Amino acid sequence: MDSNYLKNINWIGSRMGYDLLMINDKVRNDFWRVDRCKGKVVLDIGTGTGLLSVMAASAGAKKVYTFEYDETNYKAAKYFIEQAGMADIVTIINADVLSVDADCWTHDPIDIVTTETFANDCFTENFAVIVEHVEHKLNCAKNLIWYPEQIDLRLTLVNQDPVTEFDPGIQLPQGFNKAINDSIAIFRNNYYQSNSVINLPVAKIAKYKPTDSMLIDTFYSNSNLRSTIETNSYSVEFDHSNVPHPYLKIDWVLKNHRSKLWLNNCKSWYSIAFHVDKTRGNTFYLRFNPLTHALLCSQN
Repeated sequence: MDSNYLKNINWIGSRMGYDLLMINDKVRNDFWRVDRCKGKVVLDIGTGTGLLSVMAASAGAKKVYTFEYDETNYKAAKYFIEQAGMADIVTIINADVLSVDADCWTHDPIDIVTTETFANDCFTENFAVIVEHVEHKLNCAKNLIWYPEQIDLRLTLVNQDPVTEFDPGIQLPQGFNKAINDSIAIFRNNYYQSNSVINLPVAKIAKYKPTDSMLIDTFYSNSNLRSTIETNSYSVEFDHSNVPHPYLKIDWVLKNHRSKLWLNNCKSWYSIAFHVDKTRGNTFYLRFNPLTHALLCSQN
């Protein structure tokens, strides 16, 4: 790869699916550090820079297959893996893993799958579909291990005080400052689902790990995951009557055999919450969009 190509990589943006904030996130990296893989075959889905593949190879994996469907990312990752001296262990494939099966791709039985195909709204990057496809369509070992193996959904009723974000440091008309801060608040309070008249909009809120969250459900990385999130629904009670600015903070807690990761508390993800309507009741109905797998919440 020539140096001109490398000049086009934007390390402070998310266009390529990764950035410095993400690959410098030590807590995140430790969670996805594949261990117990000496002599094993590892599948990494969504190569990015190749970081997870290089970690697996460094930990003693016999073979690492990694899929990257974006051609730009594929070329960059191939270069980085070659520079790591691991091209003989790590095979990078420029394809969508969902377009490949064991009939058209000959590969060693896969022992471990590692993937970071997650979003702030956990399942909207097709994780459940990927799990189903890998387990049904690829050649996998009997005791296949996933990173992560388990995902908890937790909700917490929180009070989110209005934040003044526009502070230019110069004297301006109060109405101008208020108009901009009101506009920012609208943006924050409609982070997702901004056009829905039924479901609560999702807000971007301050980041912290709650101590009193309610466990809503636990999901497992197996072939039943897709059907589970497409059919499960939940009715929960949160009394917001004495909370001035109520939000339902959403936390996805990813787990493997040795650690857990509060996804929305990581520095490379946002902390998000449903924006509660003070004029409505205390019962909340939750389900997943069967097409996008976005978490939806309505209020009585």
